Formats: sequence, structure tokens, C-alpha cells
Amino acid sequence: TNEVVRAVHESDGAMLALVPFAKLLGTTLLLGFGGSGGRGGPVTQIGAGLAALVARGFRIEGRGRAVLVAAGLGAGLGALFRAPIAGAFFAAEVLRGNGRPERDVVLPALAAAGSAWAVFAAIFGGAPLYGPVPGLEGGLGLLALLPLALFCGGLGRLWTGAVHAFGSLFRRLPWRFEARTALGALCGGLAAAGVVALTGDAAARSLFSSGMGA
Repeated sequence: TNEVVRAVHESDGAMLALVPFAKLLGTTLLLGFGGSGGRGGPVTQIGAGLAALVARGFRIEGRGRAVLVAAGLGAGLGALFRAPIAGAFFAAEVLRGNGRPERDVVLPALAAAGSAWAVFAAIFGGAPLYGPVPGLEGGLGLLALLPLALFCGGLGRLWTGAVHAFGSLFRRLPWRFEARTALGALCGGLAAAGVVALTGDAAARSLFSSGMGA
């Protein structure tokens, strides 16, 4: 996702033509063989990369290409998580970079994300990714989830800050890249083992097996 954001902000969405196909093949092989990784990051590059190819084919450059690439990113996320509105607004926020959606991106991103979700739903079904929480259906139920949303938002900012802080720390270490990578993997493994040992929870095992590699 960071690579897409960088492309949008630094080169008006220009991306190598090989990116979406290499990412698709690599992610398919990784997940197909049981590798530890996620789908959100790859699908943003695939959607954005395909949009960049469309822009190249129609000779769209500058701001128009950036909008199209952002819409492709939103289409991928909207279909993957079966949440086209959220995908569209995420795409609009990417162009601005400060959390305030760009208005000229919202409608193209909504059209792209809605179309992507419709195709996905026609093939795989349109059921929500997560079912309703018992006892929290309806408008009042959504209000009851507001404290959880605020907590998760704060936790997300903390997580992002920690990732950047550790990345900066590791880049300053006077070691070879391979040694720094090995140290990071060791720290991640120890953290995962500690959580599983403390909780004894199968869900913790699942969380770390799917998330630590990403």
C-alpha cells in the first residue's frame, strides 16, 4: 500500500506495467503454498497497477492518472473486503494524505469500487465478510459500537507509529541487511511465542501465523 501511495504522490500514479502481474503471481504462490502474508496490500497494488495500465492505454497523465490509480486501489479493496463505500473513501483519502478525502476522487472511486464489488459478488456471492453481531443489529447497535471504533482507530495510529519507529531504528543499525532482517524475524517470532504462551489461545496462533509475515 505504501508503494501505491508513494506513486500517487510522487509520480501522479505512474507505475511499472509489470507490477500488477508480478504481484498477482507472487501473492498467489505465497498464499497457495501456505506462506504467511495478507491480501490487502497486494490487492491495492494489483488494482492500482491495472488502473495505471488503463491510463497508459488511453494516454491519461497527470492528475487524471492519479485519480484513476486511486480509483483502482479503491476497487481492489472494496471488492476484497466487500465494502465498496469504505474502499472508495479510502482511495479518496490516499490522494490527499491528511485524512480529508479529495472530492474529485470520490465519485470515480465509488463507481470503480461498486463495479468491482458487483463482479466479485456475481462470482463469489455478496454476503458481508463479517456477519452481524448478535444484539447489535440496527442503528442503535451501530452507536453501541462507536467506543470500539474509537479504540481501534487509536490502536491503529499506535500500530502505524510503532511500525515506522522500528523501521527507522533498524535502518540505523550498522549491520548488513540480512542480519537486520534476521533480527527482525527473531523479534517477531519471540513476540508471537510470548502471546501464545500467555494466552494459550488458538486465535492468537492464527493471528500471528497470518499477520507476522505480512
